[in-house]
Amino acid sequence: ISTLVFASIVLMQMVNAFECRSTPRSVFRLQFFANRLLPGSVAFALLLLMAFVYLPALRNLLGLTPLSAKQWLLVGATPALFLGAEELRKSIARLHLRSRGRRRGQESSNPEHVQRGWSALGTATTRRAHGPG
Repeated sequence: ISTLVFASIVLMQMVNAFECRSTPRSVFRLQFFANRLLPGSVAFALLLLMAFVYLPALRNLLGLTPLSAKQWLLVGATPALFLGAEELRKSIARLHLRSRGRRRGQESSNPEHVQRGWSALGTATTRRAHGPG
């Protein structure tokens, strides 16, 4: 079970790295290779994960066990669920900000406006990265 959890967390963090590239925009609307280092870093982390799980010396050092194909399907489902939940959260937040902007007579489809208004939804990460809003 610890190998399943470890692999799931690593894969979810890989997805999270792509999700964090933009607070308001969907990861599917961003250019995949705009940050050239990110895909390479994620691929390297994936290779490290495979080494940790399948190379006997590293596996024994970390106390991991090899995973079966069925277990990898379960591991693969967790980042997919995370991605879906994060995209849903972003979509709801965009709708909320657009409706709030319409009530004030502002145009909220501008990504910069949405980015500034994001802190109103209580995301501490945006506050740290972009100030209090």
